[in-house]
Amino acid sequence: MESLCRCLLERVGVSASRRRLALVLGLAVLTVAGGCRAKAPRIDERGGHTLSGIASWYGKEFHGRPTSSGTIYDMYDMTAAHRTLPFGTMVEVRSLNNGKHIVVEVNDRGPFVKGRIIDLSFEAARQLDIVETGTAPVALRVLLWGDRAKKETKYLVQVGSFSSWTNARRLQMQLQREYPDVIIQPWVAPQGRFYRVRVGPYLTLRDAEIATGHLEDRGLTTFLVRD
Repeated sequence: MESLCRCLLERVGVSASRRRLALVLGLAVLTVAGGCRAKAPRIDERGGHTLSGIASWYGKEFHGRPTSSGTIYDMYDMTAAHRTLPFGTMVEVRSLNNGKHIVVEVNDRGPFVKGRIIDLSFEAARQLDIVETGTAPVALRVLLWGDRAKKETKYLVQVGSFSSWTNARRLQMQLQREYPDVIIQPWVAPQGRFYRVRVGPYLTLRDAEIATGHLEDRGLTTFLVRD
């Protein structure tokens, strides 16, 4: 790149001193431009940011069942599942295919398919016109935060939920070789008792997301929870 710039400046008859100045300035601009590529915006704890990705929806098979927040899932309500946003958060979801937009309340955790950022209720998906396609690219924007995190809030990464204590303990022992803090939390659901295996806690959302990426690289299905 430097030799090319020098050659072009010589051909147009620029003096040696001015060539050196132009060369330095030109390379500086290229270096800054190459090192300052804009990163995709993301939703963070302060809100106001947008996040683009793939939305999906869930319906009849979950209708009438408890959500992660404890409320009963109603496929005809304007609700959604998100992996990290606090329950009660109001989110605008805009389709990048047709420009339609809706507002949903986060009351569940998901989606659990890599690459997807939100799971909409049937009614929300219908209004956004993605029922037939199943998925669509969308942009999310937080309008109102729900259960705002206190300063002492911590994050845990859930990596499994088992009806068998033995299976939960086996996964805990496997992960403890690399992660010192792996806990098993019993949970009583209408279907019976489950044992949730979680890694953490982490003091910041960023640290928890980094751990999530590493755990998913191991082939585990994960989602973040607040402690």
